[in-house]
Amino acid sequence: MSLRYEGEIFDPTDPTEDLEWPSDMDRLSHEQQDVVRTHQHLAMRHKGGVRFMMESKYYPFLVTHAHDLYPASTFLPLLVLRACSAGPFFLRKTLFQIYQDWDTAQWGPCPIAFSDEEIAANQFDFEEKARSHFLAGGAMRRLGCDTQGWVPNDKYDEARRLLAIVHTEWLATNGAGVPFPFTDGASSESLN
Repeated sequence: MSLRYEGEIFDPTDPTEDLEWPSDMDRLSHEQQDVVRTHQHLAMRHKGGVRFMMESKYYPFLVTHAHDLYPASTFLPLLVLRACSAGPFFLRKTLFQIYQDWDTAQWGPCPIAFSDEEIAANQFDFEEKARSHFLAGGAMRRLGCDTQGWVPNDKYDEARRLLAIVHTEWLATNGAGVPFPFTDGASSESLN
């Protein structure tokens, strides 16, 4: 996962606030316009991440030493946004990783603090998430789908039939402890 844009359509180092579409955008096909929009989105995300890291007034030390805490520190801008839709788990995990990797002797006290109870609760949550991912991976292999639940069109009917069976088995073996990963309309950290 990276916020870095390496495409050729836009220049994320351009000092202007918005990256302008090409002047001939209206003459491009719909597919080409979608490609340009996607590149613009990725380039703006790159600019926003750089701006956050460079202009941060709240974590100047973290910004200064971000390379020492790579890759965890580079994920923070994206994870803060992602926490709004997918919950705080991965943000908490990344903050915990920074806390664990912090070199107090070199950098002084860590600006992130966890109590012993929070450390134990985080460890339990991490183990449960790992268990959930393991179980979801087995269900995905059985259904023949990718991480976002997509199956080829010609296998859709069979996948729907299998989904009902897998869901019933899931509830019988996992109970309410691990949410079923393929619930229409439910949040998923796998979605892009």
